[in-house]
Amino acid sequence: MAIIDPDGLFQGDRLVRCSDKARLLWPYFYTASNSLGRIELNYRKLYAQVFGNFRQPLTEQEFLEVIAEYHRHFLLFLYEYEGSMWGQWDTDRRFLPTYQSVKDKKSPAPPESEFALYRTTYKNSKKLPELSEKISLGIGVGVEIGEGFGIGKGPLEKTENEENMSVMKKAMSTICLKVLGVRSEPEHWTDLWNEIDELVDAYGKQAVLDKFEEWAKENRGFLREKPVSTFNKIAPGLLGGIFSSDPSEDLNPELTKLSTTLYQIGEQAFVGKNRDCLALLLKNYSTGEIVSAYAEFVSGKDDNDKKYAPKNFVEGAAVDIIESRRALRVKEDAQKTFLAKLEAEQTAAAEAEIAASEAAEQAEFESEDIL
Repeated sequence: MAIIDPDGLFQGDRLVRCSDKARLLWPYFYTASNSLGRIELNYRKLYAQVFGNFRQPLTEQEFLEVIAEYHRHFLLFLYEYEGSMWGQWDTDRRFLPTYQSVKDKKSPAPPESEFALYRTTYKNSKKLPELSEKISLGIGVGVEIGEGFGIGKGPLEKTENEENMSVMKKAMSTICLKVLGVRSEPEHWTDLWNEIDELVDAYGKQAVLDKFEEWAKENRGFLREKPVSTFNKIAPGLLGGIFSSDPSEDLNPELTKLSTTLYQIGEQAFVGKNRDCLALLLKNYSTGEIVSAYAEFVSGKDDNDKKYAPKNFVEGAAVDIIESRRALRVKEDAQKTFLAKLEAEQTAAAEAEIAASEAAEQAEFESEDIL
């Protein structure tokens, strides 16, 4: 088991960039890794080992989002080995045990060159703030503060990196409008765009754009807001090839599509047992029935109630709502049939009465003619 550095836990620049949830969960993930700082990122295994006794265990979606955060902020390098996802913590060897077990030594090591590049990218990301500090302390005469900070008059020209990010924002905004039919997040969401910038540094601008467009096409019609933020949560895994957004690789694409739709409605993922139960519902009810029932079920619920919505829905509420609706439709159909039959009988009786009346009038008319 890796050893926790208190200074890193409380003051580490990488950990402090993470969300509160990711920071609070980090000691659990870190100490669950082996003596070489490696961890197999298998949701079911870690659920049993680490999160099973939590009052509100992580869902698989939350699990992936937290892992993506650690990777994005240069804490955890992700790699694949024989179809399994692994992570290597970027930690000082001082905090790894001197003795490693035979089992730990047999755990798959990360690709050396790719891990080295990952670590170098992090080190380079730290240089810009240091350079900015040196500039602010060292430049005096000849610097004028106008609209921005620059030499001579006028605003400071954009750096190459700023120009690249401006292009990225425009390109991603265009994809959002053309493919998803929604607007992207505004430019002043600096934290989000800084994280996109980190993706560009790690994988390249074109690779990020291509993967975003591919992901957008797979989610067309299911996203209503915050498209870039939603992509950003799983982007490291998609770009690193750890998992795919392509439903053709899914054994049950209909279930995946339904899960995505329900996530958009209730903002909670159907994973593990809940996903299995959802698959059983699909065998007895249509996608439309399930989606409509879930929309009714979560309507009016607060964020806390929504956390338990997938479990409560598949364990009883879904069947209750759908069967009640079906029973109501049967009753309504029977009532419509009865009313239609009654109306037909009344119409037939009225027509028969009119016909009899007309026949009687005709007979009386003919009788008068004879006389």
